[in-house]
Amino acid sequence: MYLLDLFHEHAALSGTGAVRIQRDAQRIAKWTFLPPTASGRELLRMAALGCSGRPQARKILADLGAGMLVAPPGPLRLEVGVALHYPKDGLPGVKGSVVRGCGLDITPAGEVRYRGASTFTRLPRSTSIFIAYGRRARSHFFLGYGATPQAESRTVFDFSDPWHLNIRSASLFTPMAGLSNPVVVLDWIRNKGIRLSRYPKRKTLESLTEKLDTHLALDARQWLTLECCLASVWDGLAHWRQSVLLPVLDMVRHVLDANPHVGHPLEEPVLILLDRPDSFCPGEHLPSWLDLLDALFPQAQFLVTLPEPLRQNLSAAVRNAGLDWPRVPATPAATPPATPSAPPSVPPGAPLVLPTRDTVALVHIDGRLPNFALMKVSGYFKSQGRQVELFRRARPCKIYSEVWASCIFHLSNSESPVRRLRKRFGDRLRLGGSGVDVEQRLPPEMEAAEPDYDLYPCLGDRAIGFLTRGCTNNCAFCIVPRKEGTVRQVAELDGLLGGRDKLILLDDNILAHHSGPDFLEEMARRNIAINFNQTLDLRLVDQPIARLLRQVRAMNATFSRPCLHFSLNNAENLEPIRRKYDLLGFHSRDNVEFICMYGFNTTLEEDVARFRFLRTLPGAYVFTQRYRPFPGAPAPAEIDYFGPNPDPLLDDLVRIIFPQNMKSMEIYYRWISRLYAEKYGRLHTNLVDTIFRYNNRDRKGRYLATLAGTRPMPM
Repeated sequence: MYLLDLFHEHAALSGTGAVRIQRDAQRIAKWTFLPPTASGRELLRMAALGCSGRPQARKILADLGAGMLVAPPGPLRLEVGVALHYPKDGLPGVKGSVVRGCGLDITPAGEVRYRGASTFTRLPRSTSIFIAYGRRARSHFFLGYGATPQAESRTVFDFSDPWHLNIRSASLFTPMAGLSNPVVVLDWIRNKGIRLSRYPKRKTLESLTEKLDTHLALDARQWLTLECCLASVWDGLAHWRQSVLLPVLDMVRHVLDANPHVGHPLEEPVLILLDRPDSFCPGEHLPSWLDLLDALFPQAQFLVTLPEPLRQNLSAAVRNAGLDWPRVPATPAATPPATPSAPPSVPPGAPLVLPTRDTVALVHIDGRLPNFALMKVSGYFKSQGRQVELFRRARPCKIYSEVWASCIFHLSNSESPVRRLRKRFGDRLRLGGSGVDVEQRLPPEMEAAEPDYDLYPCLGDRAIGFLTRGCTNNCAFCIVPRKEGTVRQVAELDGLLGGRDKLILLDDNILAHHSGPDFLEEMARRNIAINFNQTLDLRLVDQPIARLLRQVRAMNATFSRPCLHFSLNNAENLEPIRRKYDLLGFHSRDNVEFICMYGFNTTLEEDVARFRFLRTLPGAYVFTQRYRPFPGAPAPAEIDYFGPNPDPLLDDLVRIIFPQNMKSMEIYYRWISRLYAEKYGRLHTNLVDTIFRYNNRDRKGRYLATLAGTRPMPM
C-alpha cells in the first residue's frame, strides 16, 4: 500500500489542508518531506489513522484521547487516497485501477465513522472504496516511528497481543511506546536464518549486514556467526549507532512478521512514517542513515518530518527516488464455454448473442467434486437438443426457462444460496440433493441419461460415478441407508469409464456387494487408476481382498499420488482393525487416509484413543470430518465430551502428529478449543499454541482476547 493523498478538515493543529504525494503516470515519489512541527507530526498521525482500519483506529484514539486531534466544531474529516498492491492488501481481486479511497469522520469522543464515496469532497466520487479492516499482518502494511525511540525490555514474536498491528506505529502516538528489543530481534533472525537455515531470515540478515557496512561503516559480519554474543556486541556499539539501529531493526522485525513466506521480505512494499529522525540521528550521519533505509527497503514509501536545512544535505538518490505504481493483475485468459452447446466465441464486431429463454441453468451449490447428478441432468437436456449452462459461484440471471440446483451438504454456507435461489426463481427452480431433501430422486429418464462430461472440463481424463449404491451397515449418523437402501449394482465398469482409465468411484460401500472382489480384480487386471472417494470398509477386508487392494492403483482424487481411503468413526474394536490393516502390508511411505468423524457420539478420550491408534499404523494419517446432520438425521449425542479431567488428554492430543493432512486436524482443534472455552470460560494454552504454530499466526492475539470468538473484542 502506498499513500497518495491525505485531505483533512477540523484537525486540531493543521486545520484544513492536504498532503499530496508527488507522482506521474509511471512513478510515485519514494520520499516525501513534511514540516518539522507539531502539525507535521499530526499529519503523520492522521495518515496512520486513515490507513489503520476501524478497530485499530478506535483503539489508538481510546488510548491517545481523540480530542487532541480534533478542532471544534469537528468532527475531524479525513479522506485518504492510496494505491493498493495485489494481493498483499487483502484484495480478492482488482478490477480497473489500484487507486482506492477512504473517507472517515472522527468525533471528539473518538468514534470512527466511515463515509461512502458519494460524500467525498476532495477525492473523486468515482473512487472505489478502501476500508482497511486491519486484521491480517500483511494487509495494508505500514509502520510509524516517533521522535524518541526506545527499546522494550522484552519482545515476543507470537502475536499474543490482539492489537499487534498498532504496535507498528505506537511510538508515533505515544512517546514512551517501546520498539522491538534489538538484541532479541537479532537473535531471533540469526536463530531462524543461520541455525535453522530459513532462507528469508538468512537473506535478510545478510542484506542488513552488507548495507550497514556500506552506509554506516559498521562491520556486522560477526552477527552471521552463531558464536557471536549479540548482547555484548550491542553493548559495545557507540550510543549514536544504537539509536539509529533501534528503529531499523524494528522495521526489519515487522517486515519479517508480515511476510513470513516471502523469499526477500525487505523488498516488499511498505509505507513508513518517520517523525523527526534528526532527533535521534546526529546530523552528520543522517544522510547516510536515510541512504541505508533507501537501500534496505527498495519498495518502501517514506513520509518524513525533517527541517529544510537538513533536506539540502540528503543524497540525490534519496531526493530523486521513485516507486513504480502497483500493477493491476493481467486479466486471465477467457475460459472455454462450459458446454459445447453454449454459444461459440463471438468474432470482433459481431453482436453478442445471449442465451435463449429455452436455456437451462444448472447450479452447483456446494461440494468440491463435480456434481454427478447435474452431469446426468445436463446429459438429459442436451439429448433433447436444449442448451445448458453451469453456475458455481455466480448466480444465474432471469432469462432461463428452468433452473436445476443441487445441494449436497446441510451446512450454513449452503443455506444462503438455497434461500436466494428459491426467492429468485420460485416455480422455475428444481432443487435437490441430500442437503435439502434426502428422499428426493432424479426422474427416471434423467437417472438413465448419460452423464455430460463437458459440463466439468476439469475432470479431464477422469471418469466419475457409481458401480454400486447403498450400504448394509445402517450407522445411525449415515444418510446412505435412508437415501439409497441396501447395496446393489447400478452400472458396469466399461459404461462408467467411457474409454477412460481413471475413475473417481462414489460408491458408498463397494466391498459390501457380493461382486466387490470381482470389481477389484477387473480394476487390477486392466490397470485402472481408482479413487475410492467415499472410503472402503476395512472391517470387510480379508486376505483375498487385501491382495486385490494391493494390486489396484488406488489414488487420491486428483490422481497425483497413491492413496487408499478408510473410515474410523469410533474407538471400538481397534485391535481387530489393526489385524485387518496388517493384511494389507503397508509401509511408512504409503498414503492411507482414515476419515474420522467427530462431534456425534465420541468423547475426547475416545478421539485421542483413535488418533493414537492410527499413529501406530504404518502409512496411516487422519482426515477429521465434523458430523453435520442432514434433514431428519439424529442430533449429536448429549454426552460429557471432555470428561472429568480433559487437560491431560488435550496435552496428549496435540502431541499426536501425523505426517500429512494436519490442516484438517487444525480445524478439529479449533472446534475443541471453542467448545472448551464455552464450557470452562478459559482457553487451553497448549491447544491454542498448536492451532497458531504454523497458520494465521497474526490472528492469535484476537483469538486469545475474544476467547476463541465466544466474547466481543475488548478495547
